[in-house]
Amino acid sequence: MTTSDGTVLSQLQAVGETAASPLGQVTLKNNVLPIGKQVVGQVDKPTPNNADDGAYAPNDNSSYAVGDLVDYELLSQTPDFTGYQFDPTMLNAKKTRQYAISDTMSRGLDFVAVKSVQLYTRHSSPEGVVSWTLDKTLNASSDYDVNVSNNVDVAGDYAGGKTVTVDLKRYVNKAVGSTRATSTDEIPANQKVVVIVQCRLNQNALISTSARPQGNKNKSSLTFSNDPSDNSLATKIPGGETEVYTFQFNLHKVDTKDSSKTLQGAMFTVQADGGLTGDHVGSGTNAHAGKYLICKDASGAWLYGTEAQAKSYSIAKNSDGKFIVKTDENNIISDTGTTNHEIAQGAANKLSADGNTLTISDSTNGVGFFVTDADGNVAVSGLKAGTYHVSEVKAPKDYLDADLQKINFSVFISADYVRDKTQSSVSQALYPYPDGHWGDNTLPAFGKDSSGNSQGTAAKLTDGSHGDQVTLGTDTTSDISIATVANAKTYTQLPLTGATTMRILAILAVVIAAVGAVFVVRGRRMNK
Repeated sequence: MTTSDGTVLSQLQAVGETAASPLGQVTLKNNVLPIGKQVVGQVDKPTPNNADDGAYAPNDNSSYAVGDLVDYELLSQTPDFTGYQFDPTMLNAKKTRQYAISDTMSRGLDFVAVKSVQLYTRHSSPEGVVSWTLDKTLNASSDYDVNVSNNVDVAGDYAGGKTVTVDLKRYVNKAVGSTRATSTDEIPANQKVVVIVQCRLNQNALISTSARPQGNKNKSSLTFSNDPSDNSLATKIPGGETEVYTFQFNLHKVDTKDSSKTLQGAMFTVQADGGLTGDHVGSGTNAHAGKYLICKDASGAWLYGTEAQAKSYSIAKNSDGKFIVKTDENNIISDTGTTNHEIAQGAANKLSADGNTLTISDSTNGVGFFVTDADGNVAVSGLKAGTYHVSEVKAPKDYLDADLQKINFSVFISADYVRDKTQSSVSQALYPYPDGHWGDNTLPAFGKDSSGNSQGTAAKLTDGSHGDQVTLGTDTTSDISIATVANAKTYTQLPLTGATTMRILAILAVVIAAVGAVFVVRGRRMNK
């Protein structure tokens, strides 16, 4: 029997889930080999005896911005190769043992690196408490190879993505230069294998809204020899699948008196708050805290900067012909200090005839400003969940000045996940985390679960001096991620409550006081 990718299976072995062998597990020589994965984050203080030498912990909040790094942990165990042949030269197919862990990514994820491959030994206390201790960290090129391939003949979620395979053939065959090259002992069976794969969420990532949550998927698989007489015969089994999410909210600009009249040309700034959720576990203060969204680079990632940078920028062509964003101080806008902030060329970004100037469309990329289109709309997408402060800095033509209306408000993107329990057998066997956490969560459509608890994603107005000029769709509608912002043409159209009215009354009070003072002075002069 041969699978679609050419892997040879014995007649009795089938890929998939059966009653005797649930998803992510296969039975071989009375041993169960699991394969699973979860989303993790790096911690500040490693905890001994946990997976990855305690350097990672499950990420329960699978929220990321486009451009963010995402760490995945793949877990399996070494097979019992007792009685199997092996070939240190790896030239004889029948003698060469196979053992490989693969990570398959959807189109919205780019492979960055295999950060580590480690082996752990299991211990059990007299009370039955299981723990794992680090045995060794394997070395790239001498213990394993990393192969990256395109997902071909694949439809659906994984079309256009890539597969990264960590091939441990060198280790299990005791190849020259490998960790066990000179050992006369058999490869230890049932050791926990922990692989950390790092990806980056890219511009092709699926964007979630309250009405349509869309996860960017990533799945694992395991391939290993299953016949002692012929190591070329291999079993390939599917493992766990995880999802990560990125979000957007929308601004819709209308006339105060006629909400059916949409307004083009309103300009907003958006500032990230320090309370963003979904950061890497234990990463400390969010790097974007207090920063303004400037524009997206060629990878689709947001560039952030100060308010001054958001309102004063230039597009410069560097020595290798790429266009990059710079501030008026000639500093490239960056959180990380890197200089690779190329701006994508395309339909929205116009390249001059001489090839030396790139004009960015504000309505599409929002360089420092988010500008409403002819339908009064502008979307702010590729965001992690959290709070964003929005300010109108320029009103549409023929409307009251933005400085007078002072429309400032905050949008909180919430994400209430549901624990995915399809990998429970793997997590219980290989990841005895103290509180049972496992970094595999899904985001359902917005609403309530059977117990009445909120689930899904929603955007909520949280604060700001917006009075009645900003409204958000209600929990019963599909547009709860849309903030409708109204503009007034005259003072009488402004709301009768809120800070805007207070400012106007204060101004009128000053004017009245000034006029009164003039009359008092004139009266005194006349009396004299």
